[in-house]
Amino acid sequence: MDKREKIASKIMQIMRIHHKKVMHKGGHDGMSRHRMMVLGHIEKHNGLTMSCYGKELMISKPNMSNLINTFYEQGFIERIPDENDRRVTKICITEKGKEEFKKGKKIVLKEMSKNLDELTDDEIEELNIHYDRIIEIMSKL
Repeated sequence: MDKREKIASKIMQIMRIHHKKVMHKGGHDGMSRHRMMVLGHIEKHNGLTMSCYGKELMISKPNMSNLINTFYEQGFIERIPDENDRRVTKICITEKGKEEFKKGKKIVLKEMSKNLDELTDDEIEELNIHYDRIIEIMSKL
């Protein structure tokens, strides 16, 4: 295994540990973290097509379609027809969707912070420094 494969393997290991140890609890008020992630992605990259969101998040078309339909029924998103191509529909987050994401993000961050309570202050500081560096390096990819 070369250095790059070792790094890829370690990234996968960190993702599994992170998911299991930090993100293991559910979302808020019936909205799963998975749905929160999708809604957050729509907020960040507002106005893309459903298939664009699905490709970026690696979610199948049927699953993405169900999520979008649910968000639409809940008033979290709106479907906007493309002005240049009637076949294209853009997905845009509504104010209600922004508020829901903001509320959910606050709850999730609080839960995740609680999950870190088992660590010492020194371990928290060390993690913070290393995560800053990881983000800096990975942002180059």
